[in-house]
Amino acid sequence: MMTRIPRQLKLAIVALGLTAAAAGQARAGLVLETATAGTPATYGYSLFSNQTIGSRFHLDTTTAITQIGGNLGGSGTLFGAITALSAPDALPTGTSLTFPVLAWTVFTLSNDLTTDIFANLSVTLGPGDYALIFGTGRFGADGTGYLSFDNDDTPQSSVFFSNDTTGEYNDGGVTGVRLLVVGETPPVAVPEPSAMVSAATGVMMLGGFAWRRRRKAMTS
Repeated sequence: MMTRIPRQLKLAIVALGLTAAAAGQARAGLVLETATAGTPATYGYSLFSNQTIGSRFHLDTTTAITQIGGNLGGSGTLFGAITALSAPDALPTGTSLTFPVLAWTVFTLSNDLTTDIFANLSVTLGPGDYALIFGTGRFGADGTGYLSFDNDDTPQSSVFFSNDTTGEYNDGGVTGVRLLVVGETPPVAVPEPSAMVSAATGVMMLGGFAWRRRRKAMTS
């Protein structure tokens, strides 16, 4: 005699399998997007000497940063760097030439603002507050750049700049710049095979018990 498995039990087993599959996948995407792309421009906020521009961002979980970028133009090379902040609304410590760095990269600019520029940067950050900063005059970067201000700010925008004379950081006055951080959160731990077998067995036992009770009720 063929035993029929109740539909509810089948769905429970399928859901258990899908949960295990999803648990092993990392989630990648934009960690920071200060503005959505607007009308391409040929000018913007300057990046030179002591004048750098950056934005704060917050992480709720450990994240592997893979790239940084933005709607940047200019000539020569710029640096992009990530620094830790003491609070969500804090500014970097030090000046544009002395702030502590967790990771940095140098990349070459172009004058094409119709597309974003991305540069590889690999660092794993724990939960907390950070800032992405672009500038020149450090790490061998010696170019002159600019950030287009014709983009549309998002709620993530928390932009600041350094004074072009002292290099000290200040808030306010910078809008419409598009700064980007790309990263992925580590995959959720996949249950051990023995645990999956135990869970599946438990589901089947409960389903079988419920099915037998239903059969008994139907024949009584």
